[in-house]
Amino acid sequence: MHFKNLLLLGVFGAASAHFILEVPESIGFDDDNEGIFPCGGFDQSHRAGLPESPWPKKGAPIGVVTTHNEAIWEFKAAVVPFTNRWVSLSRNITQTAGLGSVCFSNIPGPKNPLWYGRKGVIQIAQHGHDGTLYQVSSDFTSF
Repeated sequence: MHFKNLLLLGVFGAASAHFILEVPESIGFDDDNEGIFPCGGFDQSHRAGLPESPWPKKGAPIGVVTTHNEAIWEFKAAVVPFTNRWVSLSRNITQTAGLGSVCFSNIPGPKNPLWYGRKGVIQIAQHGHDGTLYQVSSDFTSF
């Protein structure tokens, strides 16, 4: 586990169980608003200046740091500019690995050919014992 991850886990502690999106980059993190749908309190249309990632239809990794021992993860995407129309990228994944870094190694890209070459965003939802938490990625281009 990276030093940054250990530091983050120390900051959050057991009383405030949340997650941080590391890969791809998040549009923002606010511990107090992470439970606000769809983007943890951030406006998904404000992504200027953030890096864009390629997202192959065959799949790419999503990496998080979690303070939940167990959670159910949900991954959805929306094409820009229709960032209020979410589609599922995979089945929900149950995580029982405990605290720290978790890598979901092959979350597929959108299968719809109309998305290929277009920008989109990915919503990551963590369903834990204290409710559902949200973060959204910076732009990706599906191919």
